[in-house]
Amino acid sequence: MEHLTCIMVGVDVEPAGRDISSGSMRAIEQALWITERSGARLVLLHSTAHDRYLDPIGMNTVIVGEGPREEVLDGLLELVERAGEQDIDCELVLDDRPAGDALVDRAVRSGADLILVGKRSEAERDGRRLGRVSKKLLRTSSVPVWVASADHIGPVKTIVAATDLSAVGNGAARNAAGLARQFEADLHVVHAVPLEFLPPANFPGEDVIAHADVEQSVRISGAKKRLDELCGEMPVEAHAHVLDRPPYDAVRDFAKEHEADLVVLGTASRHGLAGFLVGNTAEWLLDSIDASLLAFPPTRS
Repeated sequence: MEHLTCIMVGVDVEPAGRDISSGSMRAIEQALWITERSGARLVLLHSTAHDRYLDPIGMNTVIVGEGPREEVLDGLLELVERAGEQDIDCELVLDDRPAGDALVDRAVRSGADLILVGKRSEAERDGRRLGRVSKKLLRTSSVPVWVASADHIGPVKTIVAATDLSAVGNGAARNAAGLARQFEADLHVVHAVPLEFLPPANFPGEDVIAHADVEQSVRISGAKKRLDELCGEMPVEAHAHVLDRPPYDAVRDFAKEHEADLVVLGTASRHGLAGFLVGNTAEWLLDSIDASLLAFPPTRS
């Protein structure tokens, strides 16, 4: 992912509908920082779908307002102008579809390399609009999704890439290496090896722990070899870490301990039950880490 050409940013407004939300402003700031280093084109997309609601009595769609309020539109246009002053090609798009649908469809049709949205802080979280859209995107988007942290804006100095050593996971780690080179960031590649020994019913109880320890040691040794090989192929120095913990705990704790600015991982299925479960894994991390999160679907890993 070293050669970004187009970044699409989802822009939300505050519940009162008069100002661009804090989360969206952080996403825009992050996108501007990235485009300054990549030369990518920037597209700001604002969904006007929340200006409509379904009347439960008449079952008709009631239109609250056509498009954003004047002050919101002025703010969006000011952001486009600001990007232009920084020699960034920036376009504003208004779409009357729900934000998640509009972002994915337009990103695919325009050939965008990345969808970028903001994560709400605890104080801002109200369960509406892009707070839910970011999680939907993690489950369903065929384009990589970057959810900008509420606690970090600007330079990405430390990247943590999590891989399960599958093709998708390793692809995400390689993409993280490309970003690390572009951003001049430190890169840590993490693989978790949880304890998975299940003894047969007739296995002697006193030998269970000893056997489990031996088996886990063999699995960790094999994983370390494979991870070292992966990191050795990368275009930047990558620090390999094999952790003896469940994946979710391992990534969460490691990112916190190393003050990561960005956590990168690959996802599997995009739809149906499998997609829901994978989405939940990303969502758990999203709600429990201070870093931004970048998820690569299989087609982009």
